[in-house]
Amino acid sequence: MILKFVIILFLFCNSSFARIIEEIIKVPVAVTNSTYANNPKFEQEITVTIWRDDAIKKAPYLLFNHGGAGTDQERASFGRSSYKNISEYYISKGFVVILPTRIGYGVSGGPDAESPGRSCQNHNYTEMIKVAVDQSKQVLNHVFDFSYIDRSKGIVVGASVGGFTSMGLSAENVPGLKGAINFAGGSGGDPVKKPGSPCNE
Repeated sequence: MILKFVIILFLFCNSSFARIIEEIIKVPVAVTNSTYANNPKFEQEITVTIWRDDAIKKAPYLLFNHGGAGTDQERASFGRSSYKNISEYYISKGFVVILPTRIGYGVSGGPDAESPGRSCQNHNYTEMIKVAVDQSKQVLNHVFDFSYIDRSKGIVVGASVGGFTSMGLSAENVPGLKGAINFAGGSGGDPVKKPGSPCNE
């Protein structure tokens, strides 16, 4: 009886050493977007935030993609994709949470690599989402070798353009990908200039 009590007390005390860790890394990515006239290749480092519980030696991955922005100013002032409260919830479910800040946004900077084109009625959403999907795949490939990530199982999650990206990722051959969660995924809306009247489907 005493032995059982000692073991339980040790486990209880040991759990107090668990802590949530926030890591910020740089990941090189390269994408192209044919909606631009000269079909440029965008190559640069982007900022990726990783949240994890250091008491868990290896955990399934959860890639969370942020939404889009309507203007250059909004993209520039985006900051860094971190979503601390949301990430802590997913960590409590046993995941390592990976949050890229894609090209053209906040701390990653750069041009609007995800542009679907200038004409509202001729937006190329396939090309646009390919840019976001390709960045996500390159980020995952970069972190899959991290000792604390279980690449054999994971999910992708996103909101708005990030939800659209999650659906695109679910069609790719991503190692261990078991599911995708889409929160109001899509693109083409402009709540400032054309509220309630998005561009073509």
